[in-house]
Amino acid sequence: WTSVMKYNPIKLDATNRKPDDKLWDRPFEGHDATEALQQAIDSGATTVYLPYGSYLLRKPIILRKNIQVIQGCGSILMAAKDVPDGVLFRYEGSSAQAVFIDRLSCIGRIEHAAPKDLVILHCRWLGYQNAAPANGAALGKLFADDLCGWPWLFKEPQQAWLRSLNIESDQLKFDNTAASVWVLGYKTEGDGTEGRIGPKASLEVLGGQFYCGRAPPLPMFTVEEGGRLSCTVTLFWSKEVLLQETRGGATKTVTVGKGTRVVDLLVAGAEKPKR
Repeated sequence: WTSVMKYNPIKLDATNRKPDDKLWDRPFEGHDATEALQQAIDSGATTVYLPYGSYLLRKPIILRKNIQVIQGCGSILMAAKDVPDGVLFRYEGSSAQAVFIDRLSCIGRIEHAAPKDLVILHCRWLGYQNAAPANGAALGKLFADDLCGWPWLFKEPQQAWLRSLNIESDQLKFDNTAASVWVLGYKTEGDGTEGRIGPKASLEVLGGQFYCGRAPPLPMFTVEEGGRLSCTVTLFWSKEVLLQETRGGATKTVTVGKGTRVVDLLVAGAEKPKR
Protein backbone atom coordinates (compact mmCIF):
# COMPACT_ATOMS: atom_id res chain seq x y z
CA TRP A 1 0.00 0.00 0.00
CA THR A 2 1.05 3.59 -0.52
CA SER A 3 -0.61 6.91 0.23
CA VAL A 4 -0.92 9.75 -2.25
CA MET A 5 0.28 12.04 0.56
CA LYS A 6 3.70 10.37 0.43
CA TYR A 7 4.25 12.07 -2.95
CA ASN A 8 3.55 15.62 -1.75
CA PRO A 9 0.35 16.77 -3.42
CA ILE A 10 0.10 20.57 -3.66
CA LYS A 11 -2.02 22.25 -0.99
CA LEU A 12 -4.37 24.71 -2.71
CA ASP A 13 -5.01 28.14 -1.26
CA ALA A 14 -5.68 31.69 -2.42
CA THR A 15 -2.10 32.04 -3.74
CA ASN A 16 -2.11 29.10 -6.18
CA ARG A 17 -5.75 28.27 -6.81
CA LYS A 18 -7.10 29.02 -10.30
CA PRO A 19 -10.36 30.99 -10.72
CA ASP A 20 -12.18 27.85 -11.98
CA ASP A 21 -10.97 25.66 -9.12
CA LYS A 22 -14.37 25.49 -7.48
CA LEU A 23 -16.34 22.77 -5.77
CA TRP A 24 -19.81 23.82 -6.89
CA ASP A 25 -19.98 27.52 -5.94
CA ARG A 26 -17.11 27.64 -3.48
CA PRO A 27 -13.31 27.80 -3.91
CA PHE A 28 -11.83 24.30 -3.89
CA GLU A 29 -10.30 23.44 -0.54
CA GLY A 30 -7.86 20.54 -0.71
CA HIS A 31 -4.88 19.34 -2.73
CA ASP A 32 -3.81 19.30 -6.36
CA ALA A 33 -2.94 15.59 -6.54
CA THR A 34 -2.24 15.37 -10.28
CA GLU A 35 1.46 14.50 -10.18
CA ALA A 36 1.38 12.86 -6.76
CA LEU A 37 -1.33 10.37 -7.65
CA GLN A 38 0.37 9.36 -10.91
CA GLN A 39 3.66 8.90 -9.06
CA ALA A 40 1.95 6.75 -6.43
CA ILE A 41 0.49 4.51 -9.13
CA ASP A 42 3.79 4.32 -11.01
CA SER A 43 5.65 3.42 -7.79
CA GLY A 44 4.70 -0.22 -8.29
CA ALA A 45 2.32 -0.35 -5.33
CA THR A 46 -0.74 -2.58 -5.76
CA THR A 47 -2.99 -0.40 -3.58
CA VAL A 48 -2.98 3.41 -3.63
CA TYR A 49 -5.15 5.22 -1.10
CA LEU A 50 -6.28 8.80 -0.69
CA PRO A 51 -6.66 9.75 2.99
CA TYR A 52 -10.06 11.33 3.57
CA GLY A 53 -10.10 14.78 1.96
CA SER A 54 -10.60 16.64 -1.32
CA TYR A 55 -8.30 16.24 -4.33
CA LEU A 56 -8.14 18.01 -7.69
CA LEU A 57 -6.76 16.55 -10.95
CA ARG A 58 -5.58 18.74 -13.84
CA LYS A 59 -5.19 15.85 -16.28
CA PRO A 60 -6.33 12.21 -16.44
CA ILE A 61 -4.46 9.70 -14.28
CA ILE A 62 -3.37 6.54 -16.11
CA LEU A 63 -4.03 3.26 -14.30
CA ARG A 64 -1.07 1.02 -15.19
CA LYS A 65 1.97 -0.77 -13.69
CA ASN A 66 0.95 -3.03 -10.75
CA ILE A 67 -2.11 -1.12 -9.59
CA GLN A 68 -4.94 -3.29 -8.34
CA VAL A 69 -6.90 -1.05 -5.95
CA ILE A 70 -7.65 2.68 -5.78
CA GLN A 71 -9.04 3.17 -2.26
CA GLY A 72 -10.69 6.56 -1.86
CA CYS A 73 -11.53 6.37 1.86
CA GLY A 74 -14.63 8.48 1.15
CA SER A 75 -12.66 11.33 -0.44
CA ILE A 76 -13.77 13.76 -3.14
CA LEU A 77 -11.82 13.54 -6.41
CA MET A 78 -12.59 16.31 -8.90
CA ALA A 79 -11.46 16.95 -12.48
CA ALA A 80 -10.43 20.52 -13.20
CA LYS A 81 -12.70 22.43 -15.59
CA ASP A 82 -10.32 22.14 -18.55
CA VAL A 83 -9.75 18.35 -18.35
CA PRO A 84 -11.11 16.82 -21.62
CA ASP A 85 -14.44 15.04 -20.95
CA GLY A 86 -13.71 15.41 -17.24
CA VAL A 87 -11.77 12.12 -17.25
CA LEU A 88 -10.27 11.37 -13.83
CA PHE A 89 -8.86 7.90 -14.52
CA ARG A 90 -8.00 6.20 -17.80
CA TYR A 91 -7.58 2.47 -17.23
CA GLU A 92 -5.15 1.13 -19.84
CA GLY A 93 -4.21 -2.11 -18.08
CA SER A 94 -1.95 -3.32 -15.29
CA SER A 95 -0.35 -6.54 -14.11
CA ALA A 96 -3.50 -7.34 -12.10
CA GLN A 97 -6.38 -9.27 -13.66
CA ALA A 98 -8.77 -6.52 -12.56
CA VAL A 99 -8.59 -3.05 -11.01
CA PHE A 100 -10.93 -1.99 -8.17
CA ILE A 101 -11.99 1.62 -7.55
CA ASP A 102 -13.65 1.94 -4.14
CA ARG A 103 -15.28 4.66 -2.01
CA LEU A 104 -14.77 7.86 -3.96
CA SER A 105 -16.98 10.84 -4.69
CA CYS A 106 -15.93 11.42 -8.29
CA ILE A 107 -16.71 14.71 -10.00
CA GLY A 108 -15.69 13.49 -13.42
CA ARG A 109 -15.50 10.27 -15.43
CA ILE A 110 -13.69 6.97 -15.46
CA GLU A 111 -12.56 5.79 -18.90
CA HIS A 112 -12.13 2.03 -19.36
CA ALA A 113 -9.74 1.28 -22.22
CA ALA A 114 -8.10 -1.93 -21.02
CA PRO A 115 -8.47 -5.57 -22.10
CA LYS A 116 -8.78 -6.39 -18.39
CA ASP A 117 -11.74 -6.05 -16.04
CA LEU A 118 -12.76 -3.03 -13.98
CA VAL A 119 -14.72 -3.11 -10.71
CA ILE A 120 -16.27 0.08 -9.28
CA LEU A 121 -17.72 -0.01 -5.76
CA HIS A 122 -19.51 2.46 -3.47
CA CYS A 123 -18.86 5.60 -5.50
CA ARG A 124 -21.04 8.62 -6.20
CA TRP A 125 -21.39 11.40 -8.77
CA LEU A 126 -19.13 9.63 -11.26
CA GLY A 127 -19.60 9.11 -14.97
CA TYR A 128 -18.28 6.19 -17.03
CA GLN A 129 -17.22 5.75 -20.63
CA ASN A 130 -15.43 2.98 -22.46
CA ALA A 131 -12.90 3.16 -25.28
CA ALA A 132 -11.14 0.67 -27.52
CA PRO A 133 -7.85 -0.71 -26.11
CA ALA A 134 -4.79 0.56 -27.94
CA ASN A 135 -3.62 -2.92 -29.00
CA GLY A 136 -6.93 -3.84 -30.65
CA ALA A 137 -7.80 -6.42 -27.99
CA ALA A 138 -11.34 -6.91 -26.71
CA LEU A 139 -12.38 -4.58 -23.92
CA GLY A 140 -12.45 -6.05 -20.42
CA LYS A 141 -15.66 -6.55 -18.46
CA LEU A 142 -17.20 -3.97 -16.14
CA PHE A 143 -18.65 -4.83 -12.72
CA ALA A 144 -20.17 -2.02 -10.63
CA ASP A 145 -22.13 -1.91 -7.38
CA ASP A 146 -23.73 0.85 -5.29
CA LEU A 147 -23.25 3.87 -7.51
CA CYS A 148 -24.83 7.17 -8.39
CA GLY A 149 -23.86 9.64 -11.08
CA TRP A 150 -23.97 10.14 -14.84
CA PRO A 151 -23.47 9.88 -17.77
CA TRP A 152 -22.91 6.19 -18.51
CA LEU A 153 -21.54 5.85 -22.05
CA PHE A 154 -20.94 2.48 -23.72
CA LYS A 155 -19.45 3.30 -27.12
CA GLU A 156 -17.50 0.05 -27.62
CA PRO A 157 -18.53 -3.64 -27.43
CA GLN A 158 -18.33 -4.80 -23.85
CA GLN A 159 -20.11 -6.89 -21.21
CA ALA A 160 -21.19 -4.97 -18.11
CA TRP A 161 -23.01 -5.94 -14.92
CA LEU A 162 -24.33 -3.10 -12.72
CA ARG A 163 -26.14 -3.37 -9.39
CA SER A 164 -27.87 -0.65 -7.36
CA LEU A 165 -27.45 2.12 -9.93
CA ASN A 166 -28.92 5.57 -9.24
CA ILE A 167 -28.87 8.28 -11.91
CA GLU A 168 -30.43 11.71 -11.40
CA SER A 169 -30.25 14.02 -14.40
CA ASP A 170 -32.36 16.08 -16.78
CA GLN A 171 -30.19 14.87 -19.68
CA LEU A 172 -29.75 11.46 -21.33
CA LYS A 173 -28.64 9.22 -18.48
CA PHE A 174 -27.55 5.97 -20.09
CA ASP A 175 -26.24 5.87 -23.67
CA ASN A 176 -25.45 2.35 -24.87
CA THR A 177 -24.53 2.05 -28.52
CA ALA A 178 -22.49 -1.17 -28.56
CA ALA A 179 -22.42 -3.10 -25.26
CA SER A 180 -24.40 -5.85 -23.55
CA VAL A 181 -25.44 -4.42 -20.18
CA TRP A 182 -27.39 -5.95 -17.28
CA VAL A 183 -28.69 -3.83 -14.39
CA LEU A 184 -30.09 -5.24 -11.13
CA GLY A 185 -31.86 -2.36 -9.39
CA TYR A 186 -31.91 0.84 -11.50
CA LYS A 187 -33.34 3.95 -9.85
CA THR A 188 -33.60 7.31 -11.60
CA GLU A 189 -34.83 10.86 -11.12
CA GLY A 190 -35.01 13.78 -13.51
CA ASP A 191 -36.51 14.60 -16.88
CA GLY A 192 -33.77 13.09 -19.05
CA THR A 193 -34.40 9.94 -21.09
CA GLU A 194 -33.44 6.90 -18.99
CA GLY A 195 -31.56 5.14 -21.77
CA ARG A 196 -30.78 4.90 -25.47
CA ILE A 197 -30.04 1.47 -26.94
CA GLY A 198 -28.16 1.52 -30.23
CA PRO A 199 -28.26 -0.94 -33.15
CA LYS A 200 -25.61 -3.29 -31.72
CA ALA A 201 -26.47 -2.91 -28.04
CA SER A 202 -28.66 -4.59 -25.45
CA LEU A 203 -29.91 -3.59 -22.03
CA GLU A 204 -31.72 -5.73 -19.47
CA VAL A 205 -33.07 -4.10 -16.30
CA LEU A 206 -34.43 -6.28 -13.51
CA GLY A 207 -36.08 -4.20 -10.81
CA GLY A 208 -35.95 -0.52 -10.08
CA GLN A 209 -37.96 2.68 -9.86
CA PHE A 210 -38.15 5.51 -12.36
CA TYR A 211 -39.20 8.80 -10.79
CA CYS A 212 -39.54 11.08 -13.76
CA GLY A 213 -42.86 12.83 -14.32
CA ARG A 214 -41.84 14.22 -17.67
CA ALA A 215 -44.51 15.14 -20.15
CA PRO A 216 -44.81 13.49 -23.60
CA PRO A 217 -43.35 13.20 -26.18
CA LEU A 218 -39.94 12.58 -24.52
CA PRO A 219 -39.62 8.78 -24.19
CA MET A 220 -38.28 6.82 -21.24
CA PHE A 221 -36.22 4.61 -23.57
CA THR A 222 -35.33 4.79 -27.23
CA VAL A 223 -34.43 1.55 -29.00
CA GLU A 224 -32.84 1.84 -32.43
CA GLU A 225 -33.07 -0.71 -35.22
CA GLY A 226 -31.31 -3.90 -34.05
CA GLY A 227 -31.11 -2.88 -30.39
CA ARG A 228 -32.58 -5.09 -27.63
CA LEU A 229 -34.31 -4.04 -24.42
CA SER A 230 -35.92 -5.92 -21.54
CA CYS A 231 -37.08 -3.82 -18.58
CA THR A 232 -39.19 -4.57 -15.48
CA VAL A 233 -39.55 -1.59 -13.13
CA THR A 234 -42.07 0.47 -11.20
CA LEU A 235 -42.99 4.00 -12.23
CA PHE A 236 -43.70 6.89 -9.89
CA TRP A 237 -45.53 10.05 -10.98
CA SER A 238 -45.28 9.00 -14.59
CA LYS A 239 -47.19 10.60 -17.47
CA GLU A 240 -45.07 9.75 -20.44
CA VAL A 241 -44.02 7.74 -23.44
CA LEU A 242 -42.48 4.53 -22.15
CA LEU A 243 -40.71 3.44 -25.27
CA GLN A 244 -39.82 4.66 -28.73
CA GLU A 245 -38.72 1.70 -30.82
CA THR A 246 -37.63 1.27 -34.43
CA ARG A 247 -38.20 -2.09 -36.12
CA GLY A 248 -38.16 -2.79 -39.84
CA GLY A 249 -37.73 0.87 -40.59
CA ALA A 250 -40.89 1.85 -38.71
CA THR A 251 -40.88 3.75 -35.43
CA LYS A 252 -43.59 3.18 -32.84
CA THR A 253 -44.25 4.34 -29.30
CA VAL A 254 -45.73 2.70 -26.21
CA THR A 255 -47.30 4.95 -23.58
CA VAL A 256 -48.44 4.48 -20.00
CA GLY A 257 -52.04 5.31 -19.12
CA LYS A 258 -53.18 7.62 -16.35
CA GLY A 259 -53.08 5.91 -12.97
CA THR A 260 -50.70 3.13 -14.00
CA ARG A 261 -48.47 2.25 -11.06
CA VAL A 262 -46.65 -0.93 -12.06
CA VAL A 263 -45.67 -1.86 -15.59
CA ASP A 264 -44.37 -5.17 -16.85
CA LEU A 265 -43.67 -4.32 -20.46
CA LEU A 266 -43.00 -6.78 -23.26
CA VAL A 267 -42.74 -5.14 -26.66
CA ALA A 268 -43.87 -7.29 -29.57
CA GLY A 269 -41.01 -7.97 -31.91
CA ALA A 270 -38.27 -6.97 -29.48
CA GLU A 271 -35.64 -9.59 -28.79
CA LYS A 272 -34.63 -10.54 -25.27
CA PRO A 273 -30.96 -9.65 -24.60
CA LYS A 274 -28.71 -12.63 -25.14
CA ARG A 275 -26.80 -13.84 -22.09
